[in-house]
Amino acid sequence: MPVQLTTALRVVGTSLFALAVLGGILAAYVTGYQFIHTEKHYLSF
Repeated sequence: MPVQLTTALRVVGTSLFALAVLGGILAAYVTGYQFIHTEKHYLSF
């Protein structure tokens, strides 16, 4: 496999992974999902 094709596949794969992570974080933010929170929401993520 040519080096340029391998590099292009790595760039595309990394970009898709980054978009998937960003989409997951955005979906959690939009839906108001809280990973960690205290009883009175003093600390909330």
